[in-house]
Amino acid sequence: MLHEWHRIKRFIDKELPRGPGVVCVDLDSVLVYHTPDMGEGRLGRLLPFGLMLCQLLKQREKTVIVLTARSSGHVAIHAHLKAKGYPVENVTNVKPPAQCYVDDKALRVSKNWGAA
Repeated sequence: MLHEWHRIKRFIDKELPRGPGVVCVDLDSVLVYHTPDMGEGRLGRLLPFGLMLCQLLKQREKTVIVLTARSSGHVAIHAHLKAKGYPVENVTNVKPPAQCYVDDKALRVSKNWGAA
């Protein structure tokens, strides 16, 4: 997992210059432990690399928005994360405009891929 952290940190260093901007971070399996059998009603244990990610983004002057597919419980999730020291601005299931999206199920596609 340390290798994964270094890969993500390098991406942030290269692609997200310091300064204002929004970064969306997925909740389940990125900030909190989650397995499919847990469903929407249970919030898993906090993941250390998730906290480190949010702290790094905040140091770079980014606004961290937690993006989740969960349909409810956003206020309680936000309060829980804030109480545990996560510098997050909001929790939502509506995808806002952002400089970057961090998600465990994402597939990276190069900018303008396939353009002539």
